[in-house]
Amino acid sequence: MILLIAQALAVQVQLDVDVRKLQVGETTQLRLSVVGGAADHTPQLKDLPELRVDWVGARQGTVNVNLRNERVVTYIWNLTALREGSPVLGPITLSVRGQGYETNSLQLEVAPKVVVETEVLTSNLLDQVWQG
Repeated sequence: MILLIAQALAVQVQLDVDVRKLQVGETTQLRLSVVGGAADHTPQLKDLPELRVDWVGARQGTVNVNLRNERVVTYIWNLTALREGSPVLGPITLSVRGQGYETNSLQLEVAPKVVVETEVLTSNLLDQVWQG
């Protein structure tokens, strides 16, 4: 019984992203979820030359863990690909109620922007005079 209570009260942290493969100029959303608590301070991401990081905010809700409703706080950033590379996000270290936690890591792939050349077709139809 004590083990079940300890598992239900344990804090879980998870890092995830919408899309792992980007082209230069594209944006994806990164989320750090904390189940069973909230970070003592807003988690920080390290600077990566391949990405621009924009803080979006935090949202909270509940999730059912072992038949108990647990608080979940999700910290959200937008990541915009600036140049080619394979940036690694995380691990992110954070503190929840004074206890240290570390997230998983994620690797993104940033490819060059694909430029699609389009041919402009013009018509002389409007220049023609119809006689009838």
